[in-house]
Amino acid sequence: TDSNTEKNNGITEKIEDGYKLVFSELNGEKYVDIVSMLVGKFYLNENIELSSVIKANTILGYIEILNISYYVKVDFDAKIIETSFKDLPFVQYSSRLLRLKVIN
Repeated sequence: TDSNTEKNNGITEKIEDGYKLVFSELNGEKYVDIVSMLVGKFYLNENIELSSVIKANTILGYIEILNISYYVKVDFDAKIIETSFKDLPFVQYSSRLLRLKVIN
């Protein structure tokens, strides 16, 4: 594990710039929650929607705070299975932005 990855009770977290990835496993499937570490506005990439399959390093969207954009991406292929921010004008610290299913 690198210095920005932690394991707690079988859940691994990876800290990124402005957000964190929370990895979990259920029934042999791997999932990732993308959680905001900022208070700001989240903009989803216009080409991404629920059930989209995304390739590694695709920019999923960005969190904007004080006119600074923090781009959100993952380094693996995944499927968007839940969006949690659609009805909120702003995301809060620890708000889940997206839930992904890891594609092997």
